[in-house]
Amino acid sequence: MSRDFSNDLKLRLRWEEIAPGRDFHAALVRFTNGSGGMEHAHDFWEMMSVVSGHGVHTVNGAAETLHEGDLRLIRPQDRHRIAAPPGGSLLFVNVAFRSEAWAGFLPAAGLIDDASAWESAAQPPGVYLKDGRREIAVEAFQRMLRAFQAQPTRLELCRFWSIVLPLLQSQDSATNANSGPDWLSRACRAMRAPQNLLEGLPRLIALSGVSPAHLSRTLQQHHGQTPTEFVNDLRLTRAASLLATTTDEIIVIAGDCGFDNLSYFYRRFRQKHGCTPRDYRLHAHRSVAP
Repeated sequence: MSRDFSNDLKLRLRWEEIAPGRDFHAALVRFTNGSGGMEHAHDFWEMMSVVSGHGVHTVNGAAETLHEGDLRLIRPQDRHRIAAPPGGSLLFVNVAFRSEAWAGFLPAAGLIDDASAWESAAQPPGVYLKDGRREIAVEAFQRMLRAFQAQPTRLELCRFWSIVLPLLQSQDSATNANSGPDWLSRACRAMRAPQNLLEGLPRLIALSGVSPAHLSRTLQQHHGQTPTEFVNDLRLTRAASLLATTTDEIIVIAGDCGFDNLSYFYRRFRQKHGCTPRDYRLHAHRSVAP
């Protein structure tokens, strides 16, 4: 399914004009040979993933080139326009979602600080994805297209956020001046992948390519954590997202996040989040469930 928005975009789009009664909207959009949408703003959020081609994205008066693999989060305050170059084409998936749903998800997922940074920045956050990270995004956006054509639910939207937002978080880590040397930044970003988290500390050591002692010193210097603390923190963050966005049993989630000892998982989870996994899930579902 594709749709050209060039004739129906208004200067200020309202959610009830886009997807009344729904929590999200998903569309496959194609622009060719200089065509594009009108410059506009809106009262909702959007995420876009470039599938193929290239184009020009003008945001708040600044132009950037879009390429295959680009991921962007567009905020309500942003005024933007997307267009294909003359003689070229641009294909992207756009997922729009209600501001109310977004605001309900953030505290449950522990993303208040991240969202605050994204919202206060001069330009919206974005990242160029490649290899496995690009495949993760493509699959997530395609799933949203299918879900929107079927019976879209807020739970499906929460699954989408839990998969795609860590990709933006990893970009934040990569551009943080205090993230340390390149080898450490690469290893820390890679550890967000579920399989790497499952393997835990041995995988972090392998990804770093340095001795365990050197890794420990450098991680403590730049992140203020030991390698074990760093891995557990990522695991607990992922566990919180799974509790908020799936119906998997808690013992299954603990195992999927690399915790073999359930009592240890409960103890560490309470230390980080201030409540039990069960209470966290109940609170999250009250916040975001349809």
